Amino acid sequence: MIASEFNNLAQKISLVFVNHPHLQRRHVHFKMDGEDKVTLEGTVASFFEKQLAQEALRSIPAIERIENHLRVVSEPFT
Repeated sequence: MIASEFNNLAQKISLVFVNHPHLQRRHVHFKMDGEDKVTLEGTVASFFEKQLAQEALRSIPAIERIENHLRVVSEPFT
């Protein structure tokens, strides 16, 4: 994968999280490991959001492997 393709893929991944209504304000970060693997890191409020983050990336054909290292941290009620 050349640098421009790598940057294009990183931009697509970022847009997935920015545009997703349930993940916009979450602390989800990613790192790209090689050409086809993405590792998710950070925190979300529920197991549902953890799964949403992973499934949202499946819409990007270039990603073949996803490692989901997101931690579920309950938010206090206000």
